[in-house]
Amino acid sequence: MLSRSIVAVLFAFAVVGCRERIESPGIVPSLVLTDSACADVGLGATVTSHLKVILINRTTDRMLIDVLRVREPHAFVELAALVADDQRRVQARQTLQGPLSVADRLQARMIGPSAEEAFDEDLVAGTYAFVCSRATGQVSVDGKIVAIYLAGPFKVP
Repeated sequence: MLSRSIVAVLFAFAVVGCRERIESPGIVPSLVLTDSACADVGLGATVTSHLKVILINRTTDRMLIDVLRVREPHAFVELAALVADDQRRVQARQTLQGPLSVADRLQARMIGPSAEEAFDEDLVAGTYAFVCSRATGQVSVDGKIVAIYLAGPFKVP
């Protein structure tokens, strides 16, 4: 027979498990750029309107971050398709189109090699994403972007 304390703990886990996770307990939400990916750690599909994230660059290149809000009536899948197309353009050394036909850029950041920086912003309801790019040399219009990744979507209710 289960003791009352064990039943209470199991009930608490069941209740917490039914909610959509906003952020992982004990983990500082972060966005980590490596040579092969840009991964969100500790962020859920739903985030609070006051978003705090640590931007971490684990490469020897510069990390370029665009914080985007998907513009109505567009959907995140359209943004994902544009970023995937730009990934192909990087490999073919073609001019990038960028995501601004379907999303608004709220903020752009550049983080140096092997560095990190805090991102702290109040957001309105909507669908958000981070576009992470690795850049070598001087970043200019013709660019030295060597990789582009998309992290998201993140919804603010």
